[in-house]
Amino acid sequence: MLPSGKMFQGKKISQKKCCMQTFSLKSHLPDRAAQPSAFFVQSRGRNTGRPSYAPRRNCYVIACQEQDLSVTYWLVYALWKSGHFRRNLQGTRTPYIRVGHMRHLIARAVRRYAHELEPVQQLQKTLQSEMRLIRELDRVARMRTVLLADLIDHIA
Repeated sequence: MLPSGKMFQGKKISQKKCCMQTFSLKSHLPDRAAQPSAFFVQSRGRNTGRPSYAPRRNCYVIACQEQDLSVTYWLVYALWKSGHFRRNLQGTRTPYIRVGHMRHLIARAVRRYAHELEPVQQLQKTLQSEMRLIRELDRVARMRTVLLADLIDHIA
């Protein structure tokens, strides 16, 4: 599953260069509908920076052009997984990141990596492999449970 709770959609990123000129980052207001070419990023707590296609409490919304959505999502995912947002957390009780800091980090990643699609595609492939391994581990755990239940039935 993706961090958003969705299963990996496996959308291929086109081989042509992405334009990736602009994106907007704003605080999400629950009463406002988000644009179709937008996703959400957690702004508070231990998962600060975690991208999601579903709105969550305390999140920012990132809107960009439709053709740039997938690349931007995966760049934010890479920043979150590598701990780049954690370095800019503030607050003692509930850590949070300021919108300006997040905007700066994402803009820097977009400038640096938006035109290099290969790392983003590699990230998608590794996530697919991870999902496959998680499914296999789940299957093994279920098999172990069945074997243990059979063992207990034979003993009792």
